[in-house]
Amino acid sequence: MANLGQKPLIVGEKMILRPFKYDDLPYMEECLKDSEV
Repeated sequence: MANLGQKPLIVGEKMILRPFKYDDLPYMEECLKDSEV
């Protein structure tokens, strides 16, 4: 079973995928309100 207590960083050639932070919420909300997203 996976340990969900630790969230990994996924590092690629052009990006880094990381767990969400509280400061990300306004940007996420803006994206979710966009009907084209």
